[in-house]
Amino acid sequence: MLMASAAGLVGRLAYLQIVRHDHYVREAQGEHVSRQVVRAPRGAILDRNGYPLATTVQAYDIYIERKAWQDPQVAREAAELLAPIVGQEPEGILGAVLSEEQGDYLLAWGLDFDAGRRIIELAPAGVKAVNSFSRHYPEGDLASALIGFVGRDHVGLAGLEADYDKALGGTPGSVYFERDSMGNPIALGRRYGREPQAGGDIHLTIDRYIQRLAEDELDRQVAARGASGGTIIVMDPRTGAILAMASRPSFLLTQLDLSSEVDQELFRNRAVTDVYEPGSVMKVVTMATAVDLGLVGPNSTYYDEGVTAVPGATITNWDFSVNGLTTATELLVKSLNTGAVWLSGLIGPERFYEHLQRFGFGEESHVGLGGEAA
Repeated sequence: MLMASAAGLVGRLAYLQIVRHDHYVREAQGEHVSRQVVRAPRGAILDRNGYPLATTVQAYDIYIERKAWQDPQVAREAAELLAPIVGQEPEGILGAVLSEEQGDYLLAWGLDFDAGRRIIELAPAGVKAVNSFSRHYPEGDLASALIGFVGRDHVGLAGLEADYDKALGGTPGSVYFERDSMGNPIALGRRYGREPQAGGDIHLTIDRYIQRLAEDELDRQVAARGASGGTIIVMDPRTGAILAMASRPSFLLTQLDLSSEVDQELFRNRAVTDVYEPGSVMKVVTMATAVDLGLVGPNSTYYDEGVTAVPGATITNWDFSVNGLTTATELLVKSLNTGAVWLSGLIGPERFYEHLQRFGFGEESHVGLGGEAA
């Protein structure tokens, strides 16, 4: 009987220490080793001259391990240490942490560097200050709708931050460390992990000086005319580079609070997402089509009577002028509606729509911005 018991004990020990060794090592590590995600520094968004519009500064995300706060006295002492640093009341922190049962509670994200270091020095029970980053905008609220913003998980949610999230975001790393029963890192314990890979920078064709001029003028005109909004796009005609892209209404990057109710419409870059009637811009396209087909030249003429009839409508010049014998050049200079009707009659609908397609109407511009309306 004794021999059988000893054999059984040896067999059980062999099973636990050899066969199931890896399983129990993982369980032990789960009790004493914690893993933290190390955020990768997000790349900067730069204007055409290399000036930063959005960049990254070091910060901290503050987590609380709920099970370390099961003792009411321990929890209150920790909450009272945290409250003045994160700008919350101790009771609010206690209620938020203890109201849920699983996982770590994210108390603050993107907390500035000095505040995070203060928490590390105080070392409240169950509190982890994780190295992180927050977005900083050296030009303030300039180009808010174009730049967009990131969420709490540091993933782009709108604008360029969302469109180029993969390029900007980099690859997170991780660190494993031994912790005590309260969840705090052991000073001389083992630490190992993987370094994060920083995100790349994005260089725009936007010029910060021209962008600010465009936004200031747009704000003045919207206010002066009582308009509901507006858009200004400044393009280099030689290259097609967009030097400024302003739209209103919009939001303020430096005052954005995603924890409160925000009108989602403000996040839309209207210069990209909204369609509008091109108006007299089409005169240039119509004239270019007629010239390309060899139908007119700079000195070709037509007789402007100030009014012309088309099926279902009567067209007059915008200023109700009557110009008599008029050249194609004068047509463009004066932006004459009757002249555009004359040109379109020479071209014909089939050739006109063919040239519209060749000009790229109905296609995306391929500038890389999300939500584009073609």
